Amino acid sequence: MFSSQDLKAILESDYKKQVLVKTGFQTSADKIFIKDKFSFNSADLIKAVKPSTGKIKECIFPYRFDQEKNKFVLKEFSELDENVQKYLLGFKNQLERRSLEHDKTK
Repeated sequence: MFSSQDLKAILESDYKKQVLVKTGFQTSADKIFIKDKFSFNSADLIKAVKPSTGKIKECIFPYRFDQEKNKFVLKEFSELDENVQKYLLGFKNQLERRSLEHDKTK
């Protein structure tokens, strides 16, 4: 966890150069998308602070910044790094179930 001194130092630093996402985003599959360290490197991995623990983790971030819309948009699967594609395909059934369960709540 971050101490109050650590948090103060982060907020007083030029954190905007280090922070890509300032608000949380829901994966509904943290055990798949967030790890202490993935076994591969990828441009689709970012560092993230897990709010529930305050620990810095690696997170698959399947978004790209759309200049025209001035916001992050979900990448197509084919746009993801090959390592990320292979990794996510290993969890295909779990991710599809999660997607179907989410659709039922609408």
